[in-house]
Amino acid sequence: MNVNLVPLSLADAESISDRVYDWWVEMYSKEIPTGVEGLRSIFDREETPDHIRAHISGGTVYSDIVVEGKVVGLAAYRPGPEVFYIDKLYLDASARGMGIGGECLEEMLSIARSRGCTKALLHVSRGNKAAYRFYLNRGFVLDHIEEITDCFGVTSERHHLVRLL
Repeated sequence: MNVNLVPLSLADAESISDRVYDWWVEMYSKEIPTGVEGLRSIFDREETPDHIRAHISGGTVYSDIVVEGKVVGLAAYRPGPEVFYIDKLYLDASARGMGIGGECLEEMLSIARSRGCTKALLHVSRGNKAAYRFYLNRGFVLDHIEEITDCFGVTSERHHLVRLL
């Protein structure tokens, strides 16, 4: 299977935000005490088109994940001088379990190596068990756990993972 990362631009910020919101609802709405309404208030502080434009302007690369001409997901990463931060790797439900995520991750790590990065970092919420297993199975290890409190006063854990390149 040929997985391609097709870079997006500032002009795509609205579309990116809409797609990310759909994935957030799927993944996180059960974790938020006030459901989708509460999720929207958190989302509006972190993933609006303006936030995405600011991230792109600051060096984050957003890319469509394309397989056989079809967009099946979204990836975002931020390369630094030594550290490559993986911000997003979202796949449509229909594209999961087919090896696409693994190929996409390897493509991002290849980009990291080509830019001279020596390690990749990312974080996964405690409730996203499938993503946590996915990264551990691909050589990432737990670096540390951060306790975070959302705007509703709910405390949860964010697991920071690292992989040497």
